[in-house]
Amino acid sequence: MDGTIANRSNGLAIDVTGWGTANGSKVELWTPLGNATQQWSRS
Repeated sequence: MDGTIANRSNGLAIDVTGWGTANGSKVELWTPLGNATQQWSRS
């Protein structure tokens, strides 16, 4: 899986708050913008 993760009921994307990059950075649901804070991958 690579890309955006969205809530099915409201279409909002999981977004990293404040462009955080550290482990434990807070996330929120936000309007899908396709920017780096909304891109996810699984390894």
